Amino acid sequence: MTRSRLFASTACSLLFLSASGTAYAASWDIANSLTGGPTATAVASPWSMVLLTGTGCNSGAPTTLTNQYTGGSQVGGKHGGIAVNQPLAWKNFSSSTYAYGDGGSAPAGAFALHPGPSNECSVARFTVPANQPAGGSYTIAATFKGSYANGAAAPGDGTMAMVLKNGTMLGAAVDTANPGGGGNNQTVTLSPGDTIDFAVHMKGFYQFDTTLVTARITGPDAVVETGGGGASNGGGIPVLNCSNSPNNPPLVNLSTGQPGWTLTPPSGSAGIVPASNVSWSVVPGAQWVGPSTPATIGTYIYKTQVKINACPRGRPAQIAVTYRADNTG
Repeated sequence: MTRSRLFASTACSLLFLSASGTAYAASWDIANSLTGGPTATAVASPWSMVLLTGTGCNSGAPTTLTNQYTGGSQVGGKHGGIAVNQPLAWKNFSSSTYAYGDGGSAPAGAFALHPGPSNECSVARFTVPANQPAGGSYTIAATFKGSYANGAAAPGDGTMAMVLKNGTMLGAAVDTANPGGGGNNQTVTLSPGDTIDFAVHMKGFYQFDTTLVTARITGPDAVVETGGGGASNGGGIPVLNCSNSPNNPPLVNLSTGQPGWTLTPPSGSAGIVPASNVSWSVVPGAQWVGPSTPATIGTYIYKTQVKINACPRGRPAQIAVTYRADNTG
């Protein structure tokens, strides 16, 4: 074709229109809280690793664990500089089991907490991000167990492991002296800035207290996201949220009157500019657009983006587009 124009509004999708979605999952896993590897470990937002005190792990101002801990070529973490690298939060970054000298071990990808010797709790803290809705419903699923055979604490006496919301314990503490430890599952209402702590406290003896922790926090369906647009029209990218009703799915209308469109010409480069068509009228909200330099014959590919928030299984979402193009010169 010698000239290519496009307009898009609502209905079904046709050739040349490509919607590329990025899933924004409203869930956070403690295994992803530490990044960077064994020698340069970093803490990923919205997590932080802190020291708190008291048997309830809710006393004193939180002190961030900033010291690098490296356990050979497999393990890295952060510690508070008390005793021998305590309190400590660490991860096995390798693809194989990490075995340490006193008989304990941690599987590939495992996350662990170890308390300090003098009433210091080792805490992995989740802070609800600012882009989450206020008063959202969140589920918490956590397990705690010792790192020795069969999930036992031996040769130590175990730890007390707990989950707290804004400093208040949720459910009962888990005594990891019990082989296999235990779990703590909760449903809570949270708003941006609220905290969930996964905390480990010593009992009578702090050595051999490495505690393996799994934890996942899952937030509400709809997460408000904003983002930059494409190179041509600029601006934000449309967001498709989830619906609580299978019979009333949400809809994103992709229109060329909206920002975010890009264009790939047959060769070279071409920006998108407003165009016109004397024969076809547009549906309100859309507009004709075309390449700024349409001299090359070939296929012009128009693309926009939609951010698709993660939906629980069985929750529908729809994207609908009507495409029209012409090559009348």
